[in-house]
Parts: sequence; C-alpha cells; structure tokens
Amino acid sequence: MKKRNKWITLVTALMVVMLSFTGCGGNAEMLEDNKGYEENAGSGSSNDSFFEGDAPEKEEADGDSSSIVYDERKIVYTVTTELQTKNYDAAMESLNKGIQSNKGFIQSQKETNDGGINSKYSRRTVTMVVRIPSANLNDFLSGLKNDNMHTLSLSKDSQDLTTAYYDKEIRIESLKIQEERLLDMLSKATDLNTMLSLEDRLTDIRYQIEALTKELNLIDSNVAYSTVTIYMYEVVEYNELTEEP
Repeated sequence: MKKRNKWITLVTALMVVMLSFTGCGGNAEMLEDNKGYEENAGSGSSNDSFFEGDAPEKEEADGDSSSIVYDERKIVYTVTTELQTKNYDAAMESLNKGIQSNKGFIQSQKETNDGGINSKYSRRTVTMVVRIPSANLNDFLSGLKNDNMHTLSLSKDSQDLTTAYYDKEIRIESLKIQEERLLDMLSKATDLNTMLSLEDRLTDIRYQIEALTKELNLIDSNVAYSTVTIYMYEVVEYNELTEEP
C-alpha cells in the first residue's frame, strides 16, 4: 500500500505540472493519462464472486513482508439438520420458541402432509430456513435436543471470507481515489468530448464501487446471521421408516 500511495502521489504531481504547461489544450492528454492510471491501479470487475478474491497487499517493514493482521475475521456458518418427531405440533412450538428466544427469524418455511386426511398415520413434514445470530447459534442448536425432537443428522460448515472481504475493501479505496481524480480533471476540462469521456468513466467507476459495496454488505449479513436449514419429519417411532406400520 505504501508503494502504491507513493506512486499515486508522483502521478498526481506530474499531472499538476502537465496542467500548468498544457492549459486548455491538454484535456485529451489528461484523459489518456488517467486511462493509464486506471489500468495500473487495478480496478477490478464487479462480477467477481464474493467467495473469491486476492489477498490484500502486505505492508513492508524494514524490507521484510509482515504478516497480515485483520481487524475482524469474516466467517460464514451454515448448518443443515434432519429431525424426527412423534409430536409434530409440540415440536413446531418448540422450534418457534427457540428461534424467538435466540433473536432469529424464519427466512422460508414449507409444510406438507403426505399421509392425507384418510391416512391412519399422519406424515407431516416441514422445511425451514432459519437465520440465527451467529453469537447464538450454538445455543439454538442445543435447544433442538429435547423430548419432542430426535436428531437424525446435523452438519455444520464454515467458510472464511476474510481475505476476499478485505481485498474488496482495498479495491473500493482504489476506485474512490480514481473517482476523486476524475472529478478534479472534470472540473478543469473545457473540451466537450473530454468532459463526456470523463463522465462515462466516472459512471463506470461508481457502478463498480456500488457493486463491491453490495457484496461487502452481503458478506456482513451472512457473517452476522448464520443460516440453519431444518428438515423435520413426523414419525410413529424414532427411526427411518420405509413404510407405514
């Protein structure tokens, strides 16, 4: 980052000298110089998946690369669990209470009854996608183990998006530097074609900043609230029934 900042400062100083000599006739050269700056500044495409990203540049101390220290790690947790219950209504009540007490919310829910109204044995099922604050995730999962529910399976996955997150932050900072520079050039430009070209580049840079910011917000949301997918089946006995008794 230090080398990049020195480079940017040098380019800016050269631009001031150029402006002082070229005056109004230097608009085209200013535009071309800014194009080269954008290419070297590494403005990335906004279509990259937020699950990917290059590592942020490392600061150098005394000629040696120091290890990166992040303010906060960005880890996303996802859980999938299958449950059985002999008392469907009580189990649903227990699930809803657990979600509320842990300050979560239901993102989606679908219930079915495969047994039908003429079946002796009801076979209700529910699929729920629940968002739980990550700080309360373990408490919520512990609450699934009670007299009304039997756990068939439970898997918990984590994905560390720390590097991708801070890489996108650096890209946004770089784009904002370009934005400020283009605004300064636009304020001094007198040629209509140059002004239009500068405005087009500003529009593109602002679009990239907006897209990257949305990706950061999505990561923050997934980090703050873990996703729990629940499949619960109504059964007569706690085992995997292949047919009705």
